[in-house]
Amino acid sequence: MASIGREIAIKAPVEKVFGYLADFSRHGEWSLHSLEVSQGPAAEGDAFESRGRMWGLNIRNDNVVTELVPNRRIVFESVSPGGRFRNAFLVEGQGDTTLLVKQVEVLQPRAVLWPLVRFGFPLVAGRRMQQDLERIKAKLEAGQAGD
Repeated sequence: MASIGREIAIKAPVEKVFGYLADFSRHGEWSLHSLEVSQGPAAEGDAFESRGRMWGLNIRNDNVVTELVPNRRIVFESVSPGGRFRNAFLVEGQGDTTLLVKQVEVLQPRAVLWPLVRFGFPLVAGRRMQQDLERIKAKLEAGQAGD
């Protein structure tokens, strides 16, 4: 299936970057999709709901944290009207900087959306993903992500 990934260097310790991303309730602070998530700090196996606005539509996702390795990686799967997706955040400390990688993989698109996913996903998702990473970086480097 289709997958996409982007990365960014953030001038913040890995623990701060990881902690910010592991608190799903804060994802609305940087997500392009006006995201609302009631789940706070996550644990492996947690299930939670998120709601957002994408392409002019209200979208609801059912999510499950499938992997959580402190200060290394967060992986969760989402089921939405568009299909089933795997989302990952990978962090790697490099002194006072953290390399953050964000990945999304389409596991099972809805049949009606397959042409859009196959041809439009890498272009659209890549651009939006980079914008998300830039907002995460700005929040963390400005000290607006809490401790």
